[in-house]
Amino acid sequence: MSEPRRPAAFRIEPEPKLEPKPVREPEARRHAEPARRPRAVSKSDVAIVTPDAIDVFDGGDIETAEPPPAVAPRRRSRLGAIFFGALGILVSLAVGLWTDALIRDLFSRADWLGWLATGVAAIAALSLVVILARELFAHRHFKRRQRILPIKINEVHQRLARLGTSQQFCCGRQRRFGGQ
Repeated sequence: MSEPRRPAAFRIEPEPKLEPKPVREPEARRHAEPARRPRAVSKSDVAIVTPDAIDVFDGGDIETAEPPPAVAPRRRSRLGAIFFGALGILVSLAVGLWTDALIRDLFSRADWLGWLATGVAAIAALSLVVILARELFAHRHFKRRQRILPIKINEVHQRLARLGTSQQFCCGRQRRFGGQ
Protein backbone atom coordinates (compact mmCIF):
# COMPACT_ATOMS: atom_id res chain seq x y z
CA MET A 1 0.00 0.00 0.00
CA SER A 2 1.27 3.51 -0.67
CA GLU A 3 2.30 5.91 2.07
CA PRO A 4 -0.33 8.32 3.37
CA ARG A 5 -0.28 11.71 1.72
CA ARG A 6 1.34 14.50 3.69
CA PRO A 7 -0.64 17.66 4.37
CA ALA A 8 0.07 20.58 2.07
CA ALA A 9 -0.71 24.29 2.10
CA PHE A 10 -1.64 26.39 -0.90
CA ARG A 11 -1.58 30.14 -1.27
CA ILE A 12 -4.88 31.67 -2.30
CA GLU A 13 -4.60 34.95 -4.13
CA PRO A 14 -7.18 37.57 -3.16
CA GLU A 15 -9.75 38.40 -5.77
CA PRO A 16 -9.41 41.78 -7.42
CA LYS A 17 -11.81 44.34 -6.03
CA LEU A 18 -14.21 45.75 -8.56
CA GLU A 19 -15.18 49.33 -8.08
CA PRO A 20 -18.91 49.99 -8.33
CA LYS A 21 -20.13 52.30 -11.03
CA PRO A 22 -20.83 55.76 -9.81
CA VAL A 23 -24.54 56.27 -9.38
CA ARG A 24 -26.10 59.58 -10.14
CA GLU A 25 -27.54 61.31 -7.11
CA PRO A 26 -31.22 61.53 -8.12
CA GLU A 27 -31.34 57.81 -8.98
CA ALA A 28 -29.79 56.83 -5.63
CA ARG A 29 -32.39 58.81 -3.70
CA ARG A 30 -35.20 57.28 -5.71
CA HIS A 31 -34.16 53.66 -4.85
CA ALA A 32 -33.11 54.28 -1.26
CA GLU A 33 -35.52 52.99 1.38
CA PRO A 34 -36.33 55.10 4.39
CA ALA A 35 -34.46 54.06 7.51
CA ARG A 36 -36.49 51.77 9.78
CA ARG A 37 -36.80 52.66 13.40
CA PRO A 38 -35.39 49.87 15.62
CA ARG A 39 -37.81 48.10 17.91
CA ALA A 40 -37.48 45.46 20.62
CA VAL A 41 -39.43 42.24 21.04
CA SER A 42 -42.21 42.55 23.56
CA LYS A 43 -42.65 40.00 26.34
CA SER A 44 -45.95 38.83 24.89
CA ASP A 45 -44.18 37.77 21.66
CA VAL A 46 -41.72 35.47 23.45
CA ALA A 47 -42.54 31.74 23.40
CA ILE A 48 -42.52 29.93 26.73
CA VAL A 49 -41.43 26.27 26.65
CA THR A 50 -42.73 23.98 29.38
CA PRO A 51 -41.54 20.35 29.53
CA ASP A 52 -44.16 17.59 29.52
CA ALA A 53 -44.66 15.42 32.57
CA ILE A 54 -43.89 12.30 30.51
CA ASP A 55 -40.69 12.29 28.49
CA VAL A 56 -41.19 9.97 25.52
CA PHE A 57 -37.45 9.77 24.84
CA ASP A 58 -36.66 8.59 28.35
CA GLY A 59 -37.63 4.97 27.69
CA GLY A 60 -35.38 3.56 30.36
CA ASP A 61 -33.27 0.52 29.78
CA ILE A 62 -34.71 -1.40 26.83
CA GLU A 63 -32.68 -4.52 27.56
CA THR A 64 -34.20 -4.97 31.02
CA ALA A 65 -37.72 -4.06 29.90
CA GLU A 66 -40.27 -6.82 29.57
CA PRO A 67 -41.08 -7.68 25.94
CA PRO A 68 -44.62 -7.11 24.71
CA PRO A 69 -46.90 -10.14 24.89
CA ALA A 70 -47.07 -12.37 21.83
CA VAL A 71 -50.23 -12.01 19.79
CA ALA A 72 -51.64 -15.05 18.02
CA PRO A 73 -52.08 -14.56 14.26
CA ARG A 74 -55.62 -13.92 13.15
CA ARG A 75 -57.34 -16.92 11.58
CA ARG A 76 -58.34 -16.32 8.03
CA SER A 77 -61.41 -17.74 6.42
CA ARG A 78 -60.92 -20.46 3.81
CA LEU A 79 -64.01 -19.19 2.01
CA GLY A 80 -62.41 -15.75 1.70
CA ALA A 81 -59.31 -17.29 0.11
CA ILE A 82 -61.47 -19.25 -2.33
CA PHE A 83 -63.52 -16.13 -3.14
CA PHE A 84 -60.48 -13.93 -3.83
CA GLY A 85 -58.81 -16.69 -5.87
CA ALA A 86 -61.90 -17.13 -8.04
CA LEU A 87 -62.28 -13.36 -8.39
CA GLY A 88 -58.65 -13.06 -9.53
CA ILE A 89 -59.13 -15.76 -12.16
CA LEU A 90 -62.32 -14.07 -13.36
CA VAL A 91 -60.61 -10.69 -13.67
CA SER A 92 -57.70 -12.30 -15.55
CA LEU A 93 -60.11 -13.91 -18.01
CA ALA A 94 -61.95 -10.60 -18.48
CA VAL A 95 -58.68 -8.77 -19.19
CA GLY A 96 -57.68 -11.50 -21.67
CA LEU A 97 -61.01 -11.28 -23.50
CA TRP A 98 -60.86 -7.49 -23.56
CA THR A 99 -57.34 -7.60 -25.03
CA ASP A 100 -58.44 -10.14 -27.66
CA ALA A 101 -61.44 -8.01 -28.65
CA LEU A 102 -59.27 -4.89 -28.82
CA ILE A 103 -56.70 -6.53 -31.07
CA ARG A 104 -59.45 -7.93 -33.38
CA ASP A 105 -61.06 -4.48 -33.64
CA LEU A 106 -57.73 -2.87 -34.44
CA PHE A 107 -57.04 -5.49 -37.14
CA SER A 108 -60.44 -4.72 -38.67
CA ARG A 109 -59.60 -0.99 -38.85
CA ALA A 110 -56.05 -1.28 -40.13
CA ASP A 111 -53.60 -4.15 -40.24
CA TRP A 112 -50.72 -2.08 -38.87
CA LEU A 113 -52.79 -1.10 -35.78
CA GLY A 114 -53.54 -4.77 -35.12
CA TRP A 115 -49.88 -5.75 -35.44
CA LEU A 116 -48.87 -2.85 -33.20
CA ALA A 117 -51.37 -3.96 -30.54
CA THR A 118 -50.16 -7.56 -30.87
CA GLY A 119 -46.56 -6.42 -30.34
CA VAL A 120 -47.49 -4.35 -27.30
CA ALA A 121 -49.46 -7.28 -25.85
CA ALA A 122 -46.46 -9.57 -26.44
CA ILE A 123 -44.13 -7.11 -24.69
CA ALA A 124 -46.56 -6.90 -21.75
CA ALA A 125 -46.80 -10.72 -21.52
CA LEU A 126 -43.02 -11.09 -21.73
CA SER A 127 -42.46 -8.52 -18.99
CA LEU A 128 -45.01 -10.31 -16.78
CA VAL A 129 -43.16 -13.61 -17.31
CA VAL A 130 -39.84 -11.96 -16.42
CA ILE A 131 -41.30 -10.41 -13.26
CA LEU A 132 -42.80 -13.74 -12.17
CA ALA A 133 -39.55 -15.60 -12.89
CA ARG A 134 -37.57 -13.08 -10.85
CA GLU A 135 -39.98 -13.38 -7.93
CA LEU A 136 -39.90 -17.19 -8.04
CA PHE A 137 -36.08 -17.15 -8.12
CA ALA A 138 -36.01 -14.80 -5.11
CA HIS A 139 -38.49 -17.03 -3.27
CA ARG A 140 -36.36 -20.14 -3.94
CA HIS A 141 -33.25 -18.28 -2.78
CA PHE A 142 -35.02 -17.18 0.42
CA LYS A 143 -36.23 -20.73 1.13
CA ARG A 144 -32.72 -22.10 0.62
CA ARG A 145 -31.29 -19.49 3.03
CA GLN A 146 -33.94 -20.33 5.62
CA ARG A 147 -33.06 -24.02 5.36
CA ILE A 148 -29.32 -23.33 5.81
CA LEU A 149 -29.67 -20.87 8.72
CA PRO A 150 -30.43 -23.42 11.49
CA ILE A 151 -27.54 -25.59 10.28
CA LYS A 152 -25.13 -22.65 10.53
CA ILE A 153 -26.43 -21.77 14.00
CA ASN A 154 -25.87 -25.35 15.15
CA GLU A 155 -22.29 -25.19 13.80
CA VAL A 156 -21.68 -21.98 15.76
CA HIS A 157 -23.15 -23.63 18.87
CA GLN A 158 -20.77 -26.60 18.50
CA ARG A 159 -17.74 -24.35 17.95
CA LEU A 160 -18.57 -22.24 21.00
CA ALA A 161 -19.09 -25.39 23.07
CA ARG A 162 -15.62 -26.62 22.02
CA LEU A 163 -14.13 -23.30 23.06
CA GLY A 164 -15.93 -23.49 26.41
CA THR A 165 -18.01 -20.37 25.84
CA SER A 166 -21.13 -19.73 27.87
CA GLN A 167 -24.10 -21.95 27.01
CA GLN A 168 -26.47 -19.14 27.95
CA PHE A 169 -25.15 -16.89 25.16
CA CYS A 170 -25.23 -19.62 22.56
CA CYS A 171 -28.64 -21.06 23.44
CA GLY A 172 -30.24 -17.61 23.53
CA ARG A 173 -29.03 -16.89 20.00
CA GLN A 174 -30.16 -20.31 18.83
CA ARG A 175 -33.70 -19.84 20.12
CA ARG A 176 -33.95 -16.38 18.59
CA PHE A 177 -33.07 -17.62 15.08
CA GLY A 178 -35.26 -20.70 15.16
CA GLY A 179 -32.65 -23.38 15.83
CA GLN A 180 -33.15 -26.55 17.88
